This record gives sequence, C-alpha cells and structure tokens, in this order.
Amino acid sequence: MQTLLPAIATYFDGERAEAIALAVACAGLLVGAAALVATRDRFAGGLAIVLALSAIVGLSTALPLLRRDAAHRVTLSAAVQATERARAVSAERVRMDGVVSRYAWYRYGYVALVGIAAALGVFSRAPRTQGIAVGLLIFAAIGFTVDHFSEARAERYRDALGEAVG
Repeated sequence: MQTLLPAIATYFDGERAEAIALAVACAGLLVGAAALVATRDRFAGGLAIVLALSAIVGLSTALPLLRRDAAHRVTLSAAVQATERARAVSAERVRMDGVVSRYAWYRYGYVALVGIAAALGVFSRAPRTQGIAVGLLIFAAIGFTVDHFSEARAERYRDALGEAVG
C-alpha cells in the first residue's frame, strides 16, 4: 500500500493536469475558429468548422473527466486504506486494463482521419475542403500527442495496480 497511494495520486494528478490543459487548448481552438470565420475566407471557414468541432469533442472529454476522476480518486483511496483493499485494487486494475486497451482504437481513428485528410487534399482543390483537411490533421495531431502521454501514464498506473494485487 505504501507505493500504491502515491501511484494513485500520480495517476489522478496527471489526468487532472491533462484535462485542464486540454480544456484550455480547446478554448483556444474556439477563439481561433471564431477568428478564422471572421476572415470570410473559404479555406479558413473549412478549417474553423473542424477546429470548433475538435474543441467540442475535447471539452466533452476534459470536463467530465475532471468531475468524474476527482470523486473516483477519493473513493478509491479510501477503499485502498480500508478492509476492501484487495477488491478495490482488483476492480481498478480491470478498469485500467479496459482504459489501456482503448488507446489502440484511438490511434486507428487518428490514422483514419489522416487518411481522409490526405484524400481530401489530393482529390479536391476546393478551398473549404482543403481547410477541412488541415483541420482533420490538426485534430489527429492533438489526439496523438495527448494520448501518447495519457497512455503512458495509464500503463504505469495499471502496472502499479498489478504489483499491488500480486
């Protein structure tokens, strides 16, 4: 338990920091999208659409994560220090196995978006469509970046849970 409580704290502190950073970045995307719309340029309009949608997706991930994780951390930390420690750690390990397994699917999605962006860029000369393609590339780049750190943190935490289960 001596190493488990710090592992729990490290994981949830990292998730909180990442969620806050993502929420701030999404607010920036919304401001950027509004500025692009103001240019009345077709490329900028296509880009603005995807940036705004990306911000909505990011906020719909970050904000519930902030709320849900805080409560889960408190409940888990209390359970780990109580008599139901083994059951709580085992259940958390199962949950984290599921979390870690989903990152591969996220990567497949980002690769698909890159492929769609490439096809739009190759097969369309329409400025709005090219702006959409650039927006998809930005979304994929943000997703790859955020998930790189998130996945590494989740794997470390899952491994710490595994060691605690024994």
